[in-house]
Amino acid sequence: MQERPQRDACLDSIISKLCETVEQTFGTDFIIFNDFWSWRADKHVAVEKVHMDADFWATGGDDGFNLWILLDHCEMPYTFDIYPKDENLDLYKLARLPGSPSWLLPETDASKAKECPGMIFWHPISRWPVVFEWSTWARAFGIIGQSLCAKWWIKTQALVTAVKNALPTWAFRGLMFFVGWMARLSILPAGIELKKRRFDIEVGDAFVVRQQEWHGTDKGPLKSGQYRLAIEFKFMRRAAATQYAYLGPSPKLRRTFRSSRLPLGKNLTDLYCSTGIDMKLWEVPSILKPLLVFSV
Repeated sequence: MQERPQRDACLDSIISKLCETVEQTFGTDFIIFNDFWSWRADKHVAVEKVHMDADFWATGGDDGFNLWILLDHCEMPYTFDIYPKDENLDLYKLARLPGSPSWLLPETDASKAKECPGMIFWHPISRWPVVFEWSTWARAFGIIGQSLCAKWWIKTQALVTAVKNALPTWAFRGLMFFVGWMARLSILPAGIELKKRRFDIEVGDAFVVRQQEWHGTDKGPLKSGQYRLAIEFKFMRRAAATQYAYLGPSPKLRRTFRSSRLPLGKNLTDLYCSTGIDMKLWEVPSILKPLLVFSV
């Protein structure tokens, strides 16, 4: 983010070339919504969850994409894991697209994968503006409430996984029929095969991940010294914000910095092509700071 009135020439050149290429390839009115450094090494996994990026659903559009550019690597000339739509047609029929983003929780036990291939977590999307727009006190209590819900959803995933491992599949399915909604989880039907791929890529290449495709960092063991560094830009077509995603680092940053707030009904702001951005932190009442330490 460029806080100074005068733009940095090097950054301006990079962003301009990037946006020109996107316009020539994908069409007009796309802006960079956020960016993300992707670092993979023997002791570091960038994004453990297999997910769709919920930020894309802010405007209700369905043509967003991630541009993942490989910057450097050592013996890792390939991408993260992706579940291509054209190779998982039956799986994506269950994804409630284009209405809702989700996480995919594949079964890791091969002996159980046929009867219970995995689960889907339905990412919460809301038109509740308090967390991003309202007064200081209202926002603080809104964030506390949202954080408690988020921690419940995340913690129950671990609990449900433990129950799944302990029970026969038929008993687990029966239990989840009654209580799965409490954790925003649905079980995949038996027999669905989850097909994932990694694509070969070289330094400087850009890999495109569509909005409605599940993806996540590869988790296989690596040798000491292996690494992969990339930067990812999230491109969305300029439109008015209609709803919010609450989980993950991007929504947390957007409700923390004044300049990146996303009022409902207003067009997305092209922060990467702006100057003089106000990067001051949201001023939290001191009495509420202890409660916000654990916000997600």
